[in-house]
Amino acid sequence: MVDREVNRAEDGPLTRNTADEEAGLLGDTATHSADQAANDIQSQRTSSSPSAVFNLGNTIVGAGIMSLPHAMAVLGLAFGTFLLMVIYWLAYYTLKKLVKFSEKLGATSYPQLVQAQLGTWGNIYLQLSIILNNAGIMTVYLIILGDITVGSAPLYGGLLSSWFHLDAGSTWYLSRPFVVAALTIAFLLPVSLLRRLDMLGGVSAVSLGLAVMFAAISIVLGVFAAAKHGLGGIDWWPDWSRPTSVLATLPILTTSYVCHFNLHPLMKDLKDYTTQRMLTVVEVALGICTATYALAGIGCYLLFQGHPSDDVLKDFTHSLLAPLLGGTLADIVDGIVRLAYLIVLMGTFPMLTFGLRERMLGSRAMVVISTRRRYA
Repeated sequence: MVDREVNRAEDGPLTRNTADEEAGLLGDTATHSADQAANDIQSQRTSSSPSAVFNLGNTIVGAGIMSLPHAMAVLGLAFGTFLLMVIYWLAYYTLKKLVKFSEKLGATSYPQLVQAQLGTWGNIYLQLSIILNNAGIMTVYLIILGDITVGSAPLYGGLLSSWFHLDAGSTWYLSRPFVVAALTIAFLLPVSLLRRLDMLGGVSAVSLGLAVMFAAISIVLGVFAAAKHGLGGIDWWPDWSRPTSVLATLPILTTSYVCHFNLHPLMKDLKDYTTQRMLTVVEVALGICTATYALAGIGCYLLFQGHPSDDVLKDFTHSLLAPLLGGTLADIVDGIVRLAYLIVLMGTFPMLTFGLRERMLGSRAMVVISTRRRYA
């Protein structure tokens, strides 16, 4: 009897100790699992801050850079620069809010954030807007690629025609359909199929660098033109008697900063992520793009004496540049600008494709989930 009581007394503490040890082991396992999950997330973040800056900046800068000089001509240099700063601030404010609210709500994508705040219909509207915007711009890009490389009938004054001294209208391998298809298959399609946005860091660096180079060329030539012709014909303020012309420039300025659809992929890929680190990426990218826009807009406005075309690339011709630079240098500058613009568009194209692909896959997932719920 005494032996049984002793055994029970011994078993009690032994059982409690075992439970405590098991609880401790479970707690350690849970902590290890959480640490492992955090390490796995960090290991998936492979994008450096410069790469994120290049990718975000490359998403911003695109075909719109060639329309800004005309917008400056309509708005005037002073008022046009002021509006550019306003749009810059609005872009930074909205991107900053997206970053902070995404962290607060735990949203890992733009649609998730909109779904949480505006519901299903808001999410659908967002995704359709991105699809239509990106698909439309990509179509325009392909048309511009054809204009730059081949040109339009009957002159066909594209790069390939001038380089090879052949008539693109009678040479099948210099025709617009063949050249655009070749560029798409050889470059645009492979880079557009990359699964992660950080893989495009090198492409974005080249594209953004060439956009900055174009802006630098524009401002240097603009200063030379202003020194030669003076500033007598420069408009600093818009012609308020033509309000429709002023309003027509607003879409050019506002769409010049559209990059929000690629913000969340950059957030997920940024190495050693912190809120301040991401906001620094946004600030630097917007700063580079705003400086590029301002220099290109003001430089081309001065270069073409206050009358740049709606697509300033049309003005980079031998006849318009030769009086300022001479024949040989005019041809060199014309070729450099057109080639640089071609590479910029080809580098920006996959950034639009990435956003479009993400939205298409997201829309398909929404349809699948809705169908499952309906028949569940």
